[in-house]
Amino acid sequence: MMRIKTIAKKAPMEERKVNLFENSSAAEIKLEEVKKRDKELRKVPLRIDHRTIILVKPTNCNKAYADEVRHKFETGFSHTR
Repeated sequence: MMRIKTIAKKAPMEERKVNLFENSSAAEIKLEEVKKRDKELRKVPLRIDHRTIILVKPTNCNKAYADEVRHKFETGFSHTR
C-alpha cells in the first residue's frame, strides 16, 4: 500500500503587536497604532554617530543634545540629568 504524504501550510499571519494587558477590539488597536505613528511623525532624526540615528523632539535636535545622548550611551545610562 502506497502512502501519500500531505503537507499543510499555515495561512500567513498579519504582523502586529498585541497589548497583553488589555482586551481591546480591533478598532481600538488600530486607533492606538495611528496615535503612535502620529506621535513618531512629530519627531525628527538626530545622528549620534556614523551608524546611530535617534528620533527626538525638534527642540532637542542640536549638537549639544547629541553629545549628551552619546555620553549616556557610553556610560550605560547610569547618569541622568
